[in-house]
Amino acid sequence: MADYYQMFSEVIPAITAAERAWIEQMVSCDQDPKPTLTEAGFDVQALDLDDWPGFEWEFIEANSQLWLHGDDYGNVSHVGEFVRMFLARFRPDEAWQLTWAELCSKPRISEFGGGGLFVTAKEVTVIRVADWADQRRQQFERVGLPCSVTTATDL
Repeated sequence: MADYYQMFSEVIPAITAAERAWIEQMVSCDQDPKPTLTEAGFDVQALDLDDWPGFEWEFIEANSQLWLHGDDYGNVSHVGEFVRMFLARFRPDEAWQLTWAELCSKPRISEFGGGGLFVTAKEVTVIRVADWADQRRQQFERVGLPCSVTTATDL
């Protein structure tokens, strides 16, 4: 049996007292996070509230940073929406990025990957490495060239 991981680590710099208070309120919902997140403007229909926030977080006092990370698992969709709402409220002219790795404890075929988020106050853009590679393969095959791709289902 193999273990699967989704890992990331990134910071939001220069957190102010007002930002810190909002962050703590959003990610520390003890019971049902729906009322707090709805009031803040989150699209709660798009979130898995049973998994909220779905990522690890802590303040790094020395640098006034918010550290967002996934040690074994992290919900990058939640990170993206959280940061989008943060930027919309406090830093509407800024952008933020995150990359993540998808790992497997055994060298299984097609079980490694990752991706990235680019977040602004208006949107979260996501790229997944597997999707990108699949699109390139499809473009290659459209011009009639063979592609030597082996997937786990081919073995």
